[in-house]
Amino acid sequence: MSLPARMTETAESKVGKYEILHELGRGAVGVVYRGLDTVLERAVAIKVMKPDATLPTEMESQLRDEAKAVARLNHPNIVTIHEFAEDEGAPYLVMELLEGDNLEQRLRRGLPTVIESVELVVQICRGLGEAHHHQIVHRDIKPANVFISKDGVVKVMDFGMARVTDSDSPSDGLVCGTGEYMSPEQALGKETDHRTDIFAVGVILYRLLTGVSPFAAPRLEETLLRVVREEVHDVPYADGATRPELEYIVLRALAKDASKRYQSTDDLMRELADWLALNADEETASSSGAMTPPPMDPEQALRYVKQHTRTEADFPVLRQTAVSLMKLPEGGDAARVVDIVLQDPGLTSKVLKIANSAYFNRSQPVDSLHRAVAMLGLDLIRDACLGLGFAEGGEQQDPRIEFASISSRAFFGASLGREIGRACEHPNTPEVFTGSLLHHLPRMAIAYHLPDVYLYIEQLVDSNGMERSAAERAALTVPLVKIGRSIGTHWKLPKSLVEAMSADEAREKLERARSPEAVTRAAAVVSNALADEILGRSARPERLQELLTTMEKSLSIGEGAAIELIGLAHKQALEFAKPLGLDLKEFQPPRPEPETVRSVSGDVRDALLRSLADNCDT
Repeated sequence: MSLPARMTETAESKVGKYEILHELGRGAVGVVYRGLDTVLERAVAIKVMKPDATLPTEMESQLRDEAKAVARLNHPNIVTIHEFAEDEGAPYLVMELLEGDNLEQRLRRGLPTVIESVELVVQICRGLGEAHHHQIVHRDIKPANVFISKDGVVKVMDFGMARVTDSDSPSDGLVCGTGEYMSPEQALGKETDHRTDIFAVGVILYRLLTGVSPFAAPRLEETLLRVVREEVHDVPYADGATRPELEYIVLRALAKDASKRYQSTDDLMRELADWLALNADEETASSSGAMTPPPMDPEQALRYVKQHTRTEADFPVLRQTAVSLMKLPEGGDAARVVDIVLQDPGLTSKVLKIANSAYFNRSQPVDSLHRAVAMLGLDLIRDACLGLGFAEGGEQQDPRIEFASISSRAFFGASLGREIGRACEHPNTPEVFTGSLLHHLPRMAIAYHLPDVYLYIEQLVDSNGMERSAAERAALTVPLVKIGRSIGTHWKLPKSLVEAMSADEAREKLERARSPEAVTRAAAVVSNALADEILGRSARPERLQELLTTMEKSLSIGEGAAIELIGLAHKQALEFAKPLGLDLKEFQPPRPEPETVRSVSGDVRDALLRSLADNCDT
């Protein structure tokens, strides 16, 4: 079951009556191409084996039989297979071409409403019910194998691991599927039937309602142990509500003992449909396809983000060394700082490199960390460690995301926060720097670990004109500042830093900062908002004026003084960026554009941008 030898990925080819146009995607052994039926002149999807994929003869024969069985299915909630044929001895499947997203992609943009979630699962059950009626068990039901067309129709797809369970078909004894969606009997390699699919549907419904998978763990072995051993006792809904009838349905579908689950997808579908009939008015948002349920509480938000990271060890982005330094009391012991940094050899060498850079050292070379601490001071060492964490945050990550831009904005915002702290005579300006930098951390963590979610947020902000907090809630069901609070609490950071990470712009507009803690919060909000606006290549005059007004009301810093602080912070950020290895081009603000109608806010914007442009030129 392999790709015909004459077909290449770069040249146009044909299999049978189908013209191969281009690749759509690939899995472990299969490749799907967009094709054209040259007889009926319709677009199709063509699935073939990878050229290098090999299977035992008996397994290839079984796959051939099962593919033929699936091709006989005809249901609106199952992807339609037009043909199963061979070309030069290589079998291939021709399927309907789908337009839309799979459920996994949909979940990355945010949770559907509860009503919408149940409606989606009802459609999944309809499709699986048709397959089960023909004695076909899917065995790999998961969000990536559930497609949602542009008109909202669910299509169950990818029956590559399916098994025909008639009386003449013994169990193949294979442990196949996707770990967190396997049933206990599947994980143990035991006999499986249609109730295995029902368990997987229960896992999908649980994730739709809570935002997390009940069994996922960093390693497959741990995941399978959870599937087999850990009971699910409740459903912690993402919106904090209680729905005991729906919870009962989820828990019954997730029963470890297959005999205690729903015995057919029809039974499960009927109970879900009955629940929908009784709760149709719960969320009017479902009729418009809205994806913004009420926000999670902070701990649920943290669990939601951590669930999608690779492992807990690399969440969030920042080095553990920097976290340890942040926990030290003000003016901490120099020996303790050295001990912490020395535990990270990579960081130690980079700190020494910074200490020997032209910006910090114009005299003798610094060859020890003790001397670097003595020369730079504890506060600067802490700033350098934090800055390095952000500078390195995007290394070897998703190429679609401009991590250098995120890091530069964060560092510019932190530098401005420090200058605001000095202007307000804050007793601990390094704390203001740290709080302002950490305020940007949740965004970096999302970009690092959930790139599709980050890109969706940026699209909503840049293309749709949505306010950032609203865009974050649309994508994650919770603003990033709430996730910031969860991260800070998880790290056991000082309360003042946790407050800075989760400060809200709307609140700081209304409250005058009358305490050091309030100054730290307000500085974190305003400095990062200004950095976003100035380096985001938009620099809208009205928005800049709004933020300068916020500085005056909340921090008692007038417009003229604020512009001076921004220029000073920008210059210092540029100088510190060089030894940190940040791209100086990312600190370049947009050039002032001529306006036919002048305004006060436009004049302020132009004066500010010219000042920052001069910093870059020098």
